[in-house]
Amino acid sequence: MPPKKKGGGKKGKGKGKKGKKGKGKKGVDGKALVPVETMSNQELIEYINGLREELEREREERNYFQLERDKINTFWEITKRQLGEKKTEVRNRERELENAEAKHQNEIKAYKQKVKYLLYEHQSTIAQIKAENIVNMKTIEDRLTLTELEFRKDKRALKLEAARTRNGPFSCCTGSEEETRCTRYKSSPGT
Repeated sequence: MPPKKKGGGKKGKGKGKKGKKGKGKKGVDGKALVPVETMSNQELIEYINGLREELEREREERNYFQLERDKINTFWEITKRQLGEKKTEVRNRERELENAEAKHQNEIKAYKQKVKYLLYEHQSTIAQIKAENIVNMKTIEDRLTLTELEFRKDKRALKLEAARTRNGPFSCCTGSEEETRCTRYKSSPGT
């Protein structure tokens, strides 16, 4: 609330002007303003006390408004500082999130590379084992074929020897009958 104006409007040096301006206006206590020269001592004391009370009220209001202004300014400064802190906190959190995301992407990339390497190594090992197995199988088949051929030769030799022992010690496929028998033993599929 703006302070109330006391007395007349314009300040002038002449007493007559002051009286004219003062007519119709109210004083401190709501009474019509009367020139100070015409007031009695009792009225002057009351008028001074009223002015003092109004001055005290105005001081209290001014102090109250200053306190309110200081409270608002303090609240404004605190809120402004808190806002700055929160903005800094948000920036830090966003930076942390970005760093965590980048780290996560790097970890994923590293794991993908490890998996690729392990798959390559696995496929390479499988191919190597298959090649070794093929070579081993071929070797075993060759040995088996050789062993089978040896067994067939031994079997043929044993059959020939068995045929000789049946026919006698001195008959060794000498006649037409014996030759056909010997060739039959040699050419038979089981031999």
